[in-house]
Amino acid sequence: MGGWAIAQSPILRTTITLERLRKRGYESMLDIYKQITPVRRDSLFPIT
Repeated sequence: MGGWAIAQSPILRTTITLERLRKRGYESMLDIYKQITPVRRDSLFPIT
């Protein structure tokens, strides 16, 4: 099986959960990005 097929297998979706990864010390890439990226309050595309 290819990597995509294995990643979509039902056994992986039930065994490797975000909760279990957090318990083992893994961090979400989105959480890390939010920590290091400053918040922009102005819109990139203002409504005119």
